[in-house]
Amino acid sequence: MLKTVFVSALMTLSGAAIAQNATPAAPAAPAAQLDPLQAALQTNAMAFGQCVVGGMATVPATVTPQAGAAQVMGACNAQKLQLVQAAEAMIAALPEDRRAGATAQLQTRLTSAESEIAEEITRRRAAAAAPAPTPAAQ
Repeated sequence: MLKTVFVSALMTLSGAAIAQNATPAAPAAPAAQLDPLQAALQTNAMAFGQCVVGGMATVPATVTPQAGAAQVMGACNAQKLQLVQAAEAMIAALPEDRRAGATAQLQTRLTSAESEIAEEITRRRAAAAAPAPTPAAQ
């Protein structure tokens, strides 16, 4: 779920670029038809998301969700930096009147990433600790 959140949030930037070049009736472009900036953003968003999901799976139960999230973000820093570079390149290609909004959106998503990871760690731990449902008596 969290991987999807990262990817969809950052793909919003590429969606804006697609929308500026697409006719209203044009279907979304398949991955093979993305321009190089969009393809780089998509690839880096997926890599960052996969790193985060993998990192969350290795957070020890003895670590608080917040500390675990900080560990995951640290472990995924290289992927995050590549993602930021790809997003900034995409933003630079947008019309000037849309760049400030896209930059603000990117910063908001990056700022909230650690807290979202901590929330997901908390959810996963709660789900794992919940007793299994018993079958209903017939």
